Amino acid sequence: MDEAKLKKSIIRRKKADATVVKESLAMGKHIKEILQDDEDVFGYTMGRISLIDIVELCVAETGGDCHMVSSVWSLSQPDVFRLAALRDSGAMPTCQFIIDPSAYTRKQQSVEVLYHFFGENSVRTVNTHAKFVVLRGKKKSLSIISSMNFTRNPRIEQFQILHGDDIADLTATMVDEIFEKYTTEDNFTTQSKHAFEKIRKGGGGDISGIDLEMSGFSSL
Repeated sequence: MDEAKLKKSIIRRKKADATVVKESLAMGKHIKEILQDDEDVFGYTMGRISLIDIVELCVAETGGDCHMVSSVWSLSQPDVFRLAALRDSGAMPTCQFIIDPSAYTRKQQSVEVLYHFFGENSVRTVNTHAKFVVLRGKKKSLSIISSMNFTRNPRIEQFQILHGDDIADLTATMVDEIFEKYTTEDNFTTQSKHAFEKIRKGGGGDISGIDLEMSGFSSL
């Protein structure tokens, strides 16, 4: 290895990382300003921020003492640590997690850390590829719908942050049904299509009162 080329490469990487950090802070500030105006947000991350970054921003805007429900296909230890820190601060004291049962074979240590901090009763596994986080706090409810998991993923990802109790309640109802129909004993077992029918029969709540025409987004 040519040490001169290696050194040059490392210096360039540090400069690039510094730029990404600066842009990430600016993006976070922009999202916060939009949320403070009670506007919905749609954006592309361009690898600068992750789902946990958005959650931290949104928790602050809900007024604190919020309950979180989420669904992800995968998760990482660093993101679980940050979720635990939010809980321990009192900003997000209660959480419910829906994750795909395959997460244990792919991210065993991350799952064990999740159990350690939140307990197995806060987790249900069911065949899922949905990624969402709903935060219901003292001041407002926010729903984050994105392509991201609770992992650091330097790729182009998209996200939406939606205001309103209607969407939050719809999602929370679906999560509650999953928690009722599955137990901790079902966690991380192979769940067949037959088992999944327990969820499908529930219907995910009544959507008759939901306005499906979304408008007025602020884009990033």
